[in-house]
Amino acid sequence: MALIDEELTYELRGCFFDVQKQVGFGLPENAYQEGLIKAFAARGIPAVPHPRLVLEYRNRKIVDLIPDFIVAERVVLELKALREEFAREHFIQLFSYLKASGIRLGFLVDFGRERIFDERRVFDEKPTTVEENWDAVKGRIEGTEKQSMASIRQALLTVGNQFGLGYGEGVYRKLFAAVLDDSGHQLTLEPWAEPHYNGQPLGRYPIDCIVVDGTIPCVVMALKDGLSQFDLARTESYVRNLGLHFGLAVNFGKNELEMKAVSIL
Repeated sequence: MALIDEELTYELRGCFFDVQKQVGFGLPENAYQEGLIKAFAARGIPAVPHPRLVLEYRNRKIVDLIPDFIVAERVVLELKALREEFAREHFIQLFSYLKASGIRLGFLVDFGRERIFDERRVFDEKPTTVEENWDAVKGRIEGTEKQSMASIRQALLTVGNQFGLGYGEGVYRKLFAAVLDDSGHQLTLEPWAEPHYNGQPLGRYPIDCIVVDGTIPCVVMALKDGLSQFDLARTESYVRNLGLHFGLAVNFGKNELEMKAVSIL
């Protein structure tokens, strides 16, 4: 099976090797950015450095995503100057750029080692399916907490339906918060918890979640294969340390949007 944009892929890799050969390795990332601008121009390859990709909700800008290059309107490049292998967050970053741009083909390119390393990835949009589990709160949650949980569910479905799957955690947290804020809900981003040991306070620490209406902590994750027992235990820990009763673990996953409620009652 032929590669997508095989000829352009060959030309781009030639540019990567040429720039590192002339510039060397171990320099800051922007040195290679400048080198590629000149290499693309010399070869007549159209490229836009640092294009701005904007995600909006109800005509309000929510997220700016800025890849290093869009080349020939059909390839996204993200440059690195690392001394180790690409990490999971680098691939998530690339997929976010591909999704936001509507472009299928992208490259992570590492100029930081003695020879060029690149990872070529193709992104294909998937339909958003939903997996929900509310067993932990059935018959227990009521009143304003129940109303807040229902609003949270609707906000997550709105984000899933409008923006689909494929972005990283940071993007989904901003989109989720924007939808709830637009509906008039009170949000606490990265709330502070006060854990105790043998009844003694241990200080105040930020928690990586969003608390809705002062009652429901939501832990928003993305691009996981599925919610793990650790993810659920972490959500329960946040609920306990915040002195609340219910929480929600969320995964805008590789194949589906997952919601699973937790309770410490």
